[in-house]
Amino acid sequence: MKKPRKPREPKENASGDRWADYHRDMEMWEDAMKEWKKSQQPKGLGDTIEKITEATGIKKVVHKLFGEDCGCDERKAMVNKLFPYKHNWTVTEKQLVEWEHLKSSWPGPLTPQWRQRFFTLYNEVTSQKRQVSSCNGCIARMFNNLSTVLDK
Repeated sequence: MKKPRKPREPKENASGDRWADYHRDMEMWEDAMKEWKKSQQPKGLGDTIEKITEATGIKKVVHKLFGEDCGCDERKAMVNKLFPYKHNWTVTEKQLVEWEHLKSSWPGPLTPQWRQRFFTLYNEVTSQKRQVSSCNGCIARMFNNLSTVLDK
């Protein structure tokens, strides 16, 4: 996504009201800038590694040696999935209610229904595709990860 350009100061239009269009354009530009800034935030470690390789010139060298399709994008996506940054998690009101309900029965007996609901919530919030597991250690780590974000 390209950075949006700020609108120029308006010239006189046919109706004589040059500022109405300008204010509308400025509001659209501000919305576009918010969206652009959000898209520029790294989603995970892969994005950070990419920025470092670009800044140091490593990416240019790799592209010259191996061509444009060197597998960098696939590796970046894989590393982002393995090591996502938590600030990209989005939470809805419905998910918070579900979290409170799941949290109220933690660490009681983890029924298959509880596990299914927990993994569904975890995958929605973190944009991951984890399979339901019976590993209590894995569930405890995931629970703590969600807790640090949702219990603010």
